[in-house]
Amino acid sequence: MNTQKITCTITLFILLFALAACSPSPDLEEVVNSWNDALNIGDVEAALEYLDDNAVITIVPPPAGISGIFNGKEQIRGWYEGNAALNGFNEMVDIQVKGDIVTWTSKFGMDEWRKIGVESLDVLGEGVIVDGKFQSYTVTIPPESLAKLPPPPE
Repeated sequence: MNTQKITCTITLFILLFALAACSPSPDLEEVVNSWNDALNIGDVEAALEYLDDNAVITIVPPPAGISGIFNGKEQIRGWYEGNAALNGFNEMVDIQVKGDIVTWTSKFGMDEWRKIGVESLDVLGEGVIVDGKFQSYTVTIPPESLAKLPPPPE
């Protein structure tokens, strides 16, 4: 009888330990919202925690004077710091998750644009998230949204 109780107790302990050791897959919508929240308050370091060390960001079309492609956290840090300095703000409108691919629509604005009467631009995003970290994402500003801004100086 005691042997049976001991065996059951050990088995239960092993099962509980195995369950505790298995971390659930992160909720990808939660990852996107937490990353976005960090960016919105200008917490670049917190936002970078949601990126793989070798993440790649692509901005389409690229902002004037740059390629629009940022490789790795150090390049991305510079992009994020620039947006934070301009009080960039991104309001998520819709997030969809299919496997490890996340797509979103949002409204992105910054102080520089507000000064010329443009509250925000519509933005489309698509990213790949593995183990709670962006491997890559692309942000596209549709032409009709981009048309709200004056052309860049030549």
